[in-house]
Amino acid sequence: MSSNDIVPEDREIFTKITHGTAEDDTYITAIRTLSDCLYTTYQKKVIILIDEYDVPLEASHLRGFYDEMVDLIRSVFESALKTNPYLEFGVLTGCLRVSKESIFTGLNNLNVYTVINNDFSYCFGFTQQEIEKIADDFGMQDKLPEMKEWYDGYLFGQTEIYNPWSILKYVQSVRSNETCPSQPYWSNTSSNDIIHELVVNGNEETHNQIEALVNGESLTKPIYEDITYRNININTDYIWSFLLFTGYLKPISMHLEGDLIYAEMVIPNREVSTVYKRMIMQWFDEKIRTNGTDDLFKAIIDGNAESFEEEVNNWLDESISYHDNYESFYHGFLAGLLMGRRGYRVESNRENGKGRTDITICEYRKRTFAVVIEVKIAKNFMDLDNACDKAMKQIEDKHYVSNMKQNGYKKVLKYGVAFCSEKVCRVKLEEE
Repeated sequence: MSSNDIVPEDREIFTKITHGTAEDDTYITAIRTLSDCLYTTYQKKVIILIDEYDVPLEASHLRGFYDEMVDLIRSVFESALKTNPYLEFGVLTGCLRVSKESIFTGLNNLNVYTVINNDFSYCFGFTQQEIEKIADDFGMQDKLPEMKEWYDGYLFGQTEIYNPWSILKYVQSVRSNETCPSQPYWSNTSSNDIIHELVVNGNEETHNQIEALVNGESLTKPIYEDITYRNININTDYIWSFLLFTGYLKPISMHLEGDLIYAEMVIPNREVSTVYKRMIMQWFDEKIRTNGTDDLFKAIIDGNAESFEEEVNNWLDESISYHDNYESFYHGFLAGLLMGRRGYRVESNRENGKGRTDITICEYRKRTFAVVIEVKIAKNFMDLDNACDKAMKQIEDKHYVSNMKQNGYKKVLKYGVAFCSEKVCRVKLEEE
């Protein structure tokens, strides 16, 4: 701004912008004004780099002022990129195709490169070769499998890509503490609002598709490259294209059907999988707080196995399950439904007898009543009764009940609870 070549009017505008005192219209043309000043000073046209141009569009879409944001960005970018005589070239990055948002009215000379293009595919992150070089440089060759499991899996064109931000954070953490576990670095820095909306507002079909993806299955959907925030609907095929372009899914194969490209997609890596799982847990916890589980708890302490079974099956219908470990999942699922009961102590994996009881419920003031629940996994629907019997046998063999009676509980209900992958529960009851 000290250059004598800059006219006083531009110097005044620049000063107002830096002090935050300019009029709204002045901010709209601020990039154009800065380009003018730079060209005047250095006699060279400018290169404009705009990163994540569509983040404001996503935020405005989720918060209800999308049209206003589109108008603002259109005006800003028109003055900066369309009618700017001082522009050499511009580079924009974002998740969605810029030319389809109606932001660049009349601007037709854009070259667009997406995740399904080969051009510049190696520029979007670290390649396998670069990861191996990083591991060599920092003596982390033994960490390569872990890095691949957590941060690999992205595919740009035909190029396998690792998440650069997460890799750098991981290397930094391991250099400080070589026993430091892997973490979801990238997902912890992004809003993940669209995943939250997908889980919270998705219909039954959408929830079933999320469940399949989280459990390692693939999903085949048409790809819409012209998707915008206007036509994103959580319960239509457009959402899967959005998740592909934003890195929450990756293509493992593609084919053409008529005029549409279809992609078979999976969750790219363990880091992204944690995003889905965390949102599912938050959503399910909220449903428990909102709807309550008093009927389920009453059925258990009343010894009503039929109602116990019906209530759990109703919750299974409402849930999105992920099976990192089938038994531990359903164990945690049931324990989560029962926690926080006044007058009762609900414990999970409590030392008892010759082992650990999956779930115990104890009326702790008078010690007149207790419940022992053992959870098993059935191979299929036809095996549910057999799995319940195995649960009952474990309760007997491990002396769970006799140990509780020695601690003063006069009445103990024994429940054998079995789950199968078809999201069905079976309950058997015995009393001592």
